[in-house]
Amino acid sequence: MKQKYVCFQRVIIIILLSQSLGVLAQNSLPAYIGQAILNSPFITDQRNQVKSLALDSIRILATLKPQLNLTGSGYFAPVVKGIGYDEVITNGQLVTGLVGINYSYQGKERLNNQFTSIQLQKKVLEIGEKIGVRDLEQSVTTQYITVYQDQQLLQNTQEILGIMQKEEHIFRSLTEQSVYAQADYLAFLSTLKQQEISVLQQTLVARSDLFLLKYICGITDTTYFELNQPELTLPPLFAIDHTLQYQQFHIDSLQNQNSLEQFDLTYKPRLNLFGDAGYTSSLTYQPYKNFGTSAGVNFTMPLYDGNQRRIQHQKYQLMEVTRTAYKESYIRQYAIKYGQLLNQIQNTDRIMVEAGKQVILARSLVDVNQTLLEAGSLKISDFLLSLSGLVTSHGSLKQLEASKMQLINQLIYLNY
Repeated sequence: MKQKYVCFQRVIIIILLSQSLGVLAQNSLPAYIGQAILNSPFITDQRNQVKSLALDSIRILATLKPQLNLTGSGYFAPVVKGIGYDEVITNGQLVTGLVGINYSYQGKERLNNQFTSIQLQKKVLEIGEKIGVRDLEQSVTTQYITVYQDQQLLQNTQEILGIMQKEEHIFRSLTEQSVYAQADYLAFLSTLKQQEISVLQQTLVARSDLFLLKYICGITDTTYFELNQPELTLPPLFAIDHTLQYQQFHIDSLQNQNSLEQFDLTYKPRLNLFGDAGYTSSLTYQPYKNFGTSAGVNFTMPLYDGNQRRIQHQKYQLMEVTRTAYKESYIRQYAIKYGQLLNQIQNTDRIMVEAGKQVILARSLVDVNQTLLEAGSLKISDFLLSLSGLVTSHGSLKQLEASKMQLINQLIYLNY
């Protein structure tokens, strides 16, 4: 009996721990980002397209093998009373049943070009997947910071409400003792009621923004959780050529080159071998002897195309000039944006130091005024004014903290 009780206790502990870990997981930014990536159809599509390219490589290898085909046909052209097709041309009838073989010699250059094209497409899809992940991370992080800020402001409003509710009992007692006027007490109650409404409104905003976060991540659970502070750090400065956008420019250049090589290969000689074996007969004379085989070769080499090749080369040169212009523009914009974000973060840090000092002063003033209020030595308007100052200063600090996190989020996105 004792062993069963111990086992039961262990089961309960495991269940509680698993639930706690689940709640902690849902409170963190990485958990929401991971869920968004897991539920994203775009990411799934990109990964499946990469797998599809592997099948394309196998298909290309299959085209190197001889291709066999089975064909059959029957033909009858009657001549009635001398009216009908010329039998010299039609033979009156024709029966055919053949097994044909066809082999197109690709050449090493063509094969290398096709495989290079597939590899470049794979890199494009992989970068596309990373860009999709980057966009998801930024949108999820942006909404996560918004919800975290909502919850911090809600906690501050609830704290102020708690202070007012505590002082209400004392203030009512002092009013009954005629220390404070009835009008002052009613003004205080009106402000207290307004604070309660503010708590309800901010709770609604926090819940709505949290549900929007879960909607972005594809999470169906509607449970309300308080989020942990997002851990965002300034990314290290590294070369611009490591960013996804810059890598995309490089791959675009390789694709242009590969397409030009593919076009040039159309001017290379082509060799095609073919043959067949089977039965072909007009059934007019000894049809049982019309079994046979045939073989042939087809050779093609372009000689003149009206200068299309030179024109196509000029088009690719223009495409490369355009690509280079976009790349240089991106480099300039990157440098400007990076410097701007760093400057904004540094300025925000300096303001946050002063805002933190202001919060400490405002809280100290509220503590002093509480003591004076309870002693009946403070006007109610002065106490409410100090509470308003604490709300304002605390809200400004949380707004600055959220702004800094959003700026860091943009910097991470820029350096991805």
